[in-house]
Amino acid sequence: MQSRLAARESVLDQTTGYARHFFQTRGLNLLLGIAAFCAVFFGFRLAELAVRRLRRKGSEKKFGSRLTALLFHVFSVLGGLGAMMLVFNLAGDWFLLGIIIIFLFGIGWASVNTLPRQVETIKLMLNIGAVREGEYLVYDGTAYRVDSLGFSAHLNNPRLDGGTRLLPVKFLVGMTSRPVGEAESWFPCERGDWVALDGGQTGRITGQTPANVQLIAPGGETVTYPVADFLSLHPRNLSGGFRLESTFGVDYRHQAIATTEIPDRMKSSLAAGLPSVVGADNLRDIQVLFQRANASSLDYAVWVDLKGGAARLYPQISGAIQRILVETCNENGWVIPFPQVQVHQG
Repeated sequence: MQSRLAARESVLDQTTGYARHFFQTRGLNLLLGIAAFCAVFFGFRLAELAVRRLRRKGSEKKFGSRLTALLFHVFSVLGGLGAMMLVFNLAGDWFLLGIIIIFLFGIGWASVNTLPRQVETIKLMLNIGAVREGEYLVYDGTAYRVDSLGFSAHLNNPRLDGGTRLLPVKFLVGMTSRPVGEAESWFPCERGDWVALDGGQTGRITGQTPANVQLIAPGGETVTYPVADFLSLHPRNLSGGFRLESTFGVDYRHQAIATTEIPDRMKSSLAAGLPSVVGADNLRDIQVLFQRANASSLDYAVWVDLKGGAARLYPQISGAIQRILVETCNENGWVIPFPQVQVHQG
């Protein structure tokens, strides 16, 4: 029993002694090396912060200031590693020094394959790459203005809710930007606008973010589209005004008055009937023009220009135009043709 206790005490003493020896020698060297790294690393960072504060606020970033910031960050890491290696060398701890050297060789070897990408990243940070500050960039299918470039990229779309994105500058490698146009459209619509989409869907925009666009249809249902899907439907913004185009035909028996009396009466009827549908203030212009002599009818192109206030009635207006024209035909005794198929037997 006493021999077992003695063996346990011997093992405990050996473990304690090894730990004490480690912390007095290699552990102390490691602690001093980490302290040296932190001192140099944060020293460079504080110096970079002081230089940045000395630069006038609101002044434009120049190449020199960007290069200075980049060098401060690079030397903060390299200088910290150099200080750590110097401590290990002075302490004669070749084991820890060898580990640092192997680590650096590993980093260098791994960086060989990614060197072109790293060079492009550095060019972006210095604002001399394919993406430049203040220019137009399409990211994830959405347009953005590049507000700033550095170790991170600040992108902004003024028309989107939450349209500010902050991401590592390396994500922009391989992309290109262009100068912003004088009347650049950052998004087809804004919150509150009425839009018409391919496929016949219409609605009022209630929210638009970099992720999705939400609109309320005339019936009250809420429809949500991912931004890419929304843009693929070629949204037409109705809030600034819009034109509705329609085609209407009459029978060939009215050929004598087809280019004179008929279009004039159709226009007069639309001018009298549409204000009760869309409101007199929302009606801009009406045009009824002879379009073509079709196979079984004489066709007219009907153009109705409206203000944005009539956008909520967009689905109803086309039907109202056709209704008024049919009533005009009934009042004047004009025949509305239907498609005819003639079979000729040889």
